[in-house]
Amino acid sequence: MAPLVRYCLQSAREDLRAAGTLLRAGHYRLAMFCCHLAMEKALKAVLQHQTGRLPPRLHDLRVLLTRTGLAPPPRLHQAIDRVADLSIPARYPGALSTGRLGWRRDMVERTIRQAGKVLQWCREQCR
Repeated sequence: MAPLVRYCLQSAREDLRAAGTLLRAGHYRLAMFCCHLAMEKALKAVLQHQTGRLPPRLHDLRVLLTRTGLAPPPRLHQAIDRVADLSIPARYPGALSTGRLGWRRDMVERTIRQAGKVLQWCREQCR
């Protein structure tokens, strides 16, 4: 595995662990942001693996997934779509958000589990 691919996957795992820490501390919005970061870095690892070039500097999970040319299992695709939809509200709460979201613990826990599955799938694509 190329060093940058390994780095991206390791960094994604760290972001996912941070999401768990933030969840336990009650920082749900920030935990969701870390889930997005983890998925983003995992998808960028796949792109780096496929092309041997630096991944694009963008944050849109849907675009990153499309650029891989891969089709994850439907449940993982849905998880990626859902986190992509939450990207702006997780980054910019309040007036800059696209809407008022009630961040619930069970929702964040589910997202962390799903992000872990997305990371595992991405890791498998890099072998």
